[in-house]
Amino acid sequence: MEGVFMEIRSSLMRFVSRYFRHQQAAVEDVVQEAYVQALEAQQKTEIRNPRAYLYRASRNLALKELEKSMNRLTDCVEDSVLESVSPHEAGLDHEYEARQKFELFCRAVRCLPVKCRRVYILRKVYGFTQKEIAQRLGISEKTVEAHIAKAAVRCTDFMDASENRPVQPVVRTGKGS
Repeated sequence: MEGVFMEIRSSLMRFVSRYFRHQQAAVEDVVQEAYVQALEAQQKTEIRNPRAYLYRASRNLALKELEKSMNRLTDCVEDSVLESVSPHEAGLDHEYEARQKFELFCRAVRCLPVKCRRVYILRKVYGFTQKEIAQRLGISEKTVEAHIAKAAVRCTDFMDASENRPVQPVVRTGKGS
């Protein structure tokens, strides 16, 4: 395992760096953790293709780390919104309503399926293009587009339902209608 790891380490670093913009420490942590996981797994069972195992473990760890950072960002944004509202500011009603709407939106995003939520946050919070998201997550641009559309509809429906507004029916056209 060590020989394979040393042979492909720089390639793994480049592979993982696709998931993290300018975060070399995160890249190194993920690659090192993937190696540790591979060593531990090797003690329990035979790994037939160590190279593939290291790439898969690196990808999974990178995605898990992205998910954690997205959750931290959402929590941080929620906290800053809550702290920014002062009872002495003008337009208290407007501020309160905006904060409530944002909190509702955050709850809606948390209710999305994991893959859909990951794509939606990368697009709406981090500003990645659909092409960048597709490359980072190893999915097609069409899948990214579908996840974004699905997330937008689900978030809107969630917010409408929470505000007791009737949910608009979805009109489907094309295949499977």
